[in-house]
Amino acid sequence: MMEGDVATTRPDIVSHCALLLLYLGMWSGERWLMRTSCAHRQMYTQLLHRKPPSLDNGDTPSLLSSSLGLNQQWAQWKEEEMNSRLTYAWVIADQEWSLFYDTPLSFSVDTLTESLPADDRLWKAGSESDWARLAPEVFATQPPICLRDLYTCFMNGELRPGRGTRLPLQYLRLLLVPLHGMVCHLRQWLQSFPNCPVRWRKSTQGLSNPAIHAQLDQVQALLPEWFNLAVHSANTNSPAGLAMLVMYHLIALNAMASFPSIEAALLRGPPARPEAPNPRGSGPCPLGACPATIAHDSEEEALVHCGQILRLVRLLPPADQPLWWSAVVYRVALITMFLSMKRHPYDWLPALMLGPIEAASLASSSTTSSSSGASSSSIISMMSSSAASVSDRGATVPPQHRSVVLNDVPADHPALLNFIKYKEGEPVIADRDGQLVELRRPREVLRLFIDLADVQYRPALRATRFQASVRDSLEQLADLWGFLSPA
Repeated sequence: MMEGDVATTRPDIVSHCALLLLYLGMWSGERWLMRTSCAHRQMYTQLLHRKPPSLDNGDTPSLLSSSLGLNQQWAQWKEEEMNSRLTYAWVIADQEWSLFYDTPLSFSVDTLTESLPADDRLWKAGSESDWARLAPEVFATQPPICLRDLYTCFMNGELRPGRGTRLPLQYLRLLLVPLHGMVCHLRQWLQSFPNCPVRWRKSTQGLSNPAIHAQLDQVQALLPEWFNLAVHSANTNSPAGLAMLVMYHLIALNAMASFPSIEAALLRGPPARPEAPNPRGSGPCPLGACPATIAHDSEEEALVHCGQILRLVRLLPPADQPLWWSAVVYRVALITMFLSMKRHPYDWLPALMLGPIEAASLASSSTTSSSSGASSSSIISMMSSSAASVSDRGATVPPQHRSVVLNDVPADHPALLNFIKYKEGEPVIADRDGQLVELRRPREVLRLFIDLADVQYRPALRATRFQASVRDSLEQLADLWGFLSPA
């Protein structure tokens, strides 16, 4: 395999073993093993691409009309179904790796012409007679279709709850793959051409940053349609349904924000030379020149998605959590931290920055005291009173700025919809004990996420170091910004 000699291997057995090996390696928490698994990912996916699809036209099998005997028909169908399930298991695993490792997908939707997996009742049939009895009913209610055609139906508006469409959970989960692929592709374009427009040869048409963002807006419009279809089609309260909704919210966040840019900005730590706060403004951004990673009018919606992910994390029992569950906590923690800094910049200034800022304010006031009449003591007093007013804001806020709990109600709750639409309210997060954590309190916010990623709350997954590595990363980030609370 390492030398590319795959002529004598059975693709199905190799692909099955490789999927298990890479999946465990990707979420092992061992840096060397994770890097090795990433390097082998392309090799094994190329092997899967070499395997010709067994049912590439999506036609219904000629049940009970073939010259083959019933036992032979059942054996042939099981082989085709096994190949289908193996192929789409790779597709789902590849999407998870693409999402959390921020890499492109290895599978394109136009190549996924193999029929989607059939109903589990048919797959688990104990005998050929049971299979023959169930097959007509299953194929009548759920005709075979490939992911490419299913995605085409979705894009053409043929899959709508108003038309009585009800899709199985696995179909809904697989529909997220091409949606994620579009977001990933557009994000790559934005990274390649962040500011200047790109002119095509022999054409006056240009590809610019606003044009790519307009396409991202179109993808964002498709995601609520998928969500509406999902909640009307399947039981989203099952473990698989909850994990599927987490993937949906993560893809929606990717459409609004560049996580690698957010992570890079936070891992740089506080700037060495912070600017003095503007008395007329809300203060300097702790990130220095705050990058325009998330559109200003999308911040509330991004916070709602973060809150919904935290709600789903709390609902899913530890025994049913996927291996990548802690990676979800890490992404949501960094995005929430970034948005909190933008909403409450002065509250998120680390203590190590307050000294230089006050010194800069004193120096500025001493040089301009004759013209402005302001003394250094008055500026310090002004800063202190500003900080006190921020801390005591909860007692003086108007009614329209009441607290909005992000992770306590479903996404379609009126309180969250009004928060997104009218931009009113102060977002808060409910911790494990039901206590409300305000986003302007850095230590409490970071402690909430560190506790959420703590391995002691995941007894079913203690065999892997991935949870511990995520917790260590969050603690190092909190320490970098000076917000690490004592244990």
